[in-house]
Amino acid sequence: MNVIIRRCPACPAIRSHAEDMVLALEKDLDVHAGIADGLIAEFTVFVDGIPVLWRSGLTLPFEDEVVAAVEHSTPVSHTLRSDRADEGVLRRGPRTRSDIWLPEDSRP
Repeated sequence: MNVIIRRCPACPAIRSHAEDMVLALEKDLDVHAGIADGLIAEFTVFVDGIPVLWRSGLTLPFEDEVVAAVEHSTPVSHTLRSDRADEGVLRRGPRTRSDIWLPEDSRP
């Protein structure tokens, strides 16, 4: 599981919160998360490249929310079946935690 927290590079409160969340993930889930610079005021948690939790409004997510989002995420590598690649089309809509498999005859 590849966990990255993108955070605002300028805000000390968000930087500190990201560091605290990395420690919480290591302590609670034994998951080693990385930190990357993001946009101004950003705080987004990615699991295997998929955003699973992000900042909403003026507040930052609580530790238990970050841990739960990572713990209950579904890695993309486990949802795709490469042996069925020739049977249909994998179509991505809005970013979600699950992929939708559509048979070939239901293409738009």
